[in-house]
Amino acid sequence: MARGRKSLEELKEQLFLDPGNYRLNVEMGFYYLDYDRKMTYKYLKRALRFCDSQTDTGAIEQLFSDMEYVYPELMGGMEGMMNLLDENEDAEFNAIAAGVETHGVSHMLEEKYKNASVTWYVDLAQVYQYYNKELDYILMDGDEFLGGFPGIVLNGIKSALKPEGRLILRVSNAAWYGRLFDILKGENPDITGEKSLSHPYMKDEIANILEKTGFEAEFSSAKADVPARDMEILNGIIYQLEDKLPCADINEFTNKYYLIKASQRMI
Repeated sequence: MARGRKSLEELKEQLFLDPGNYRLNVEMGFYYLDYDRKMTYKYLKRALRFCDSQTDTGAIEQLFSDMEYVYPELMGGMEGMMNLLDENEDAEFNAIAAGVETHGVSHMLEEKYKNASVTWYVDLAQVYQYYNKELDYILMDGDEFLGGFPGIVLNGIKSALKPEGRLILRVSNAAWYGRLFDILKGENPDITGEKSLSHPYMKDEIANILEKTGFEAEFSSAKADVPARDMEILNGIIYQLEDKLPCADINEFTNKYYLIKASQRMI
């Protein structure tokens, strides 16, 4: 998908008049391709929210192919979500993958579980609207949806899941060493433009949120490779802090994401 020939000023003017135009948002995203990958991601993500998934299937597939090139972390940690399903390959179940970044997961589920019904939604609110105690699984990107109101979101999820249904969740780890290094360099790892790109959690923090909303959580980790030089720096920091500032998550720094299988607690 090639970048358009319009100037930035022309694109801004057209988007101001028609902010929900899928093609214009794609074009704006690729305008930023060579300059700011986070701005690219912002506009491509907007484009997905406005497109018609029934008629723009080919365009969506191309868009995701390009997004993975532009923003390679996009699908990070997603593949492991599928491994948390407790199902045989011939099982029949009803699953929803919710969020921009779960698009690839929905395809993997369809490929592995031929008898299952798997649907992908960009917008989690549609899941609440269309399903009532009907789903065996909801696979969700917590960075995109939990935000500042996780309790509201998780209660909505409970309304769509069967009593024995499970939430498969990926959240960014606030204790990941890359975040610390960004902070030490004077950068804010959570801000892109004017909008937060993710909402990372400490392990105990997200566990407490899930417990308070009636879920029991099992954690898996998506470990990142730590270069030797970075490990040397980290070991020095941890050695200095371990006794002075006790932290339950201090040894979780290699986990870029937490993958969580959450079951509803039976009362």
